[in-house]
This record gives sequence, C-alpha cells and structure tokens, in this order.
Amino acid sequence: MLKFVTRFKGMEAEYFVDKPEIIIGRKMGRQQPDVCLNMDVRVLGEHARFRRDGTDWWIEPLHGRGDICVNDNRISQPMLVTPHCRIRMANTELWVSDVEAAPEKVDWKSVNVAKQPVNMITDPLGEQLMIHTAVKAGQKASDYFDTEVERDAEMVATIGTLPSKLAEAPDQRIASLVALNRLINTVQGAERGAVMLRGTENDQFEITAAVPKGSRPYSRALTQRAFSEQYGFIWQVLEDDLVTESIFHQSIASGMYTSLIHENEIIGALCVDNSRNTDAFSDEDLHFFMSVAQAAAPFLGAKLYGKLPPRV
Repeated sequence: MLKFVTRFKGMEAEYFVDKPEIIIGRKMGRQQPDVCLNMDVRVLGEHARFRRDGTDWWIEPLHGRGDICVNDNRISQPMLVTPHCRIRMANTELWVSDVEAAPEKVDWKSVNVAKQPVNMITDPLGEQLMIHTAVKAGQKASDYFDTEVERDAEMVATIGTLPSKLAEAPDQRIASLVALNRLINTVQGAERGAVMLRGTENDQFEITAAVPKGSRPYSRALTQRAFSEQYGFIWQVLEDDLVTESIFHQSIASGMYTSLIHENEIIGALCVDNSRNTDAFSDEDLHFFMSVAQAAAPFLGAKLYGKLPPRV
C-alpha cells in the first residue's frame, strides 16, 4: 500500500491507496482519480500515473504539459521513484512512501453528539459518504487569495475584519452568528449554516447558532465525520451516490463542514450548505471557509471558557 502526502500552499492531505496503478489528478466530471489534488486548478483530471513493476514504483506523466518534477528535474517519460524523491505536479508537492496498512479510522458513530434536534437520527451509512475535497482542520490556512480579483479581495477583507467583530460579541451565540453571516454573505453558494459548540458542563455538542434562524441545516453524519476525522471538507451529491436519511430530509445537495479546534481541542463544528446545487462550492470557497473557521475558533473558545485569545 502507498501513502501519499500532498501539500498545496501549506494545506496538506493524506491518501492511502492499494492498487497496482494509481491515478493522480482532480475530480472533473466522471474522472475520479485515486489521489485528488483538487485545490490546485492547474492539475488535470488525470495528470499522472503511479504503476508497480515488481517491488519498484514508477511515475508517468499522462499529458505533455511538462510540469511534473522529480527532485527538481522535469520529466516527460516514466521515472523510478523512491520515498526520498521530491515530486511536484503543477503547484502541488507530493511525497510517497510504502506502508503496510492505512491507520484505523476513528469510529464516527461513537462520537458523542447531542441528540438535538430530535429529527436528527443516526446515519448508519454516514461513513460511506464520498468526500469531495478535504484539508486538515488543525493546519494553518495560508494566504491563497489573489487580491487583484474582486471576489478574492472581498474574502481577504472579510477575514481581516472578522477578529475585531468577534471580539465585540458579548457571548458565543452572537460570535457564532457573526461568523455564519460573514460566510453566507461572502460565499455565493452558501444558503444556510450552523455552528455547534461543546457544552461547558458536558461533552455534548449542541447547536449554538443557525442561519436562517430556527433552521437545522446540518447532517448528523457529516458533522460526526468532521469531529472524528478532524478535516474540513466539501461534500456533494454525486450521480447514483448514496445519501443518508437526514441528508434527504434536510435537502442537502452540497455542503462544507469542519471541526473547530482551539488549543488542540475540538470545541465544535461549523457548516454551510446548499439545498439545490451539487456544485455550489469551489476549492477556493473551502479555503475561505477554513480561514473563517480558524479565525473564529479562538474567539468561540474564549467565549466558552472565559480566556481571551491574544491580539494579533
């Protein structure tokens, strides 16, 4: 089995694949690569292939763009690779190593999530839901936006002014609403959103804020995935894909979810979704979503536990 570690602008992800031929690329239409470099828009649907030859592994460019490098040398033909090789595809770095098995996943069904609202049921098929794009929730979001692009400039301005607005909030409910409204007003595809925070006297997570007011726009299974795997991710309904009962009844076509982490502890979860469009969220939206989550987590933790984050 091969372990792939990818890094794009500081954002890392891991993949474990046990196949004799492994396709690396982006999810585009019906193209479903084994290792997804979805954050990098320069990567093609099928950009490169790893193939086994006995005990050796070879990397092979699938398109003649000349943007695949091994140890800083551009390649145009198949090349033998080892765990010591530095690989770059377009703007993404990649490391590969041979492992005996993938690490055991945390059983998301054992994560203690509050049973409210009452119409949220346990989703037994939740762990089979296909995640479109995922990044580590605890890793610092890097500067990704192009300030010369109007939409990106708006996102940068939102992130820059968010800490002062959160600091002015009197409690965690208002702070949660501030973060949610900033997300929904800035991300074009975000129709609804929710923040769930850990209770101060128990380990249950309950809805602190929801937009629109009074709505319950979240999937129990996807929330538990965000808690247990500690990733921020995009989920979307794919053709012939399974959906859980709660996703069906909530009419969630696509959504972004992440755990909120403060001082290395999960203090809650954040989500936004769209009820009509399966392609409502882009990788750029996910990066902005993660940036807002990371900016909000220290203040939400402070409102919960009474310790203000340091001023930056």
